[in-house]
Amino acid sequence: GVRNSCGGMDHAEEQQNEIEALQAIFLDDFEEIDLSIKQFQVALQEQSDDIPVRAKLVVTLPEMYPEQAPTLDIKPGALREDTRKHLLEYLNAQAQENIGVAMVFVLQMAGKDWLEEHLLEEEEEEAEEEEPPEPVRRDGTEVTPEAFNAWQAKFIAELEAASAKEKKKQRGDPSRPTGRKLFESDVDLKFSDELFMDENPDDLDFDDEDDDEDYDPSQDTGED
Repeated sequence: GVRNSCGGMDHAEEQQNEIEALQAIFLDDFEEIDLSIKQFQVALQEQSDDIPVRAKLVVTLPEMYPEQAPTLDIKPGALREDTRKHLLEYLNAQAQENIGVAMVFVLQMAGKDWLEEHLLEEEEEEAEEEEPPEPVRRDGTEVTPEAFNAWQAKFIAELEAASAKEKKKQRGDPSRPTGRKLFESDVDLKFSDELFMDENPDDLDFDDEDDDEDYDPSQDTGED
């Protein structure tokens, strides 16, 4: 680096030399912002119809640069905010690793490479999100109109056969009373017995004492 008369680094002259070199390297991609405070910007992306507004690295050189890291910022252009934030974090880390040497060109190249890699990944992710999911293939026999009609005819025939069998089972033997008839008959008999008991309670005598099995009519004299 450039040294002053005392043998130390002449920061101002060192910075001016780097700025002139950057102008020669980047040409139109280098833009002055305020050279009184050593502030300028360099493009991080190539000029392209696909990129209407390019991302740019804004650099402000402190008085003690390059022994002190520059202040960095990103004009995002078309970048997403999260991408801008991550890129700035990456470049600030690179600046700390290059303390003591002119580093703006190194930072610009590092930022350009990082962007190309991550923007490609973003494009691939967006393409995957836009692609419709593949239909789920199911194993089995393909259903054609002919196959369906055959299955339907078989199903209806089986249904009719089952219905006829059930009707025949329900009819059974004509001479044999059905469950319903047995039930109705039982109810009628029970009801008849109960009705008889209610209407003729005195006609029935179940007293064993008055029932003499040895009674002989010839012994009845007619006397009390």
